Amino acid sequence: MDAFIPHKRLKSHFDIIRKSGITNINLDLMFGLPDQTLEDLKETLDEVLSLSPDHISAYSLKIEEDTPFEKMLDKRNLGFLVKRKTELCTIFDKSLETSGISTV
Repeated sequence: MDAFIPHKRLKSHFDIIRKSGITNINLDLMFGLPDQTLEDLKETLDEVLSLSPDHISAYSLKIEEDTPFEKMLDKRNLGFLVKRKTELCTIFDKSLETSGISTV
């Protein structure tokens, strides 16, 4: 199932789900993606937190060896993504904690 929802449609989809009577909504986030900036991550977190989901799951991009993505990573010189993983996790955790959400 393709559950990707473009950033600009997130709020409208979320509102439709809430209005349908579903009371336990989880949002899954990916971070550390190619071309994703720190500002992109902060904006996404602000938007997600403004929706007050019942649960947030976050996943850092993991680049597996011997995959097409690893080859693309090498060609596009995206090694900085791996190095920034800790920084991105820290930003994510601090944003959630500031909003009163546990990061267990």
